[in-house]
Amino acid sequence: MNRQDLKRRSSNSLRGHYLPLVLSFVVVILLGLSCFFIGKIINDQPLSWILGLILLGLLSMGFVQIILKTARNEKTSFKDFFTRTDLLFKALGLSLIYYIIGITFYLLEFIAVNSLSVFMDYQTDLNFLLSSFMIVIGIALSLAIPLFFIILLICISQSYFILYDNNDIHIIDALKKSTNMIDGYKNDYILLVFSFTGWIILGAFTFGILYLWLFPYMSVTLANFYDEIKK
Repeated sequence: MNRQDLKRRSSNSLRGHYLPLVLSFVVVILLGLSCFFIGKIINDQPLSWILGLILLGLLSMGFVQIILKTARNEKTSFKDFFTRTDLLFKALGLSLIYYIIGITFYLLEFIAVNSLSVFMDYQTDLNFLLSSFMIVIGIALSLAIPLFFIILLICISQSYFILYDNNDIHIIDALKKSTNMIDGYKNDYILLVFSFTGWIILGAFTFGILYLWLFPYMSVTLANFYDEIKK
């Protein structure tokens, strides 16, 4: 798969069509920050997570609609951001699955890292071979857990696009279809995402302003990747 060709097509599609994506991106960020600060103000972070999950389910498919329409050179506007509420519950289900995956990863990695810390702190009180073995196991788990979850997220990375194109599909089937679709293209996907690393780092030095251009560009490129492997 030619990454440069995907990027070139995305750049051409975005000419004159940045505004809907930028506005949608800004709205998502503002709503996310609002949920976070609400949780801080009322001292109830779980509530802010629930609010964020509901908003993500409500608006995610509208965002996907703008991305795919732009990638496919179809006419789009900011109002498309609010027109896919018919998929609210399915989008909410997908978002919930992503939340569960994220929380599970955090808990497992927390346990692995803290276990490694305990093994290292008490290695002098244990048999040398046993303590060394436990430390090696702890390091292996600390590295293996992120790798496993990265692969898992790559496998289900196409699920929102699939749901948009197949309104009647069950979310579990969308996840399965994403896994099947990206089989054989994982390396292409990883290389495509990593090809934006330089821009992401550079964006940090612009106080995030560059991301207003970069995020739409990345999103449309990934949508073109989806359309390519869908063939």
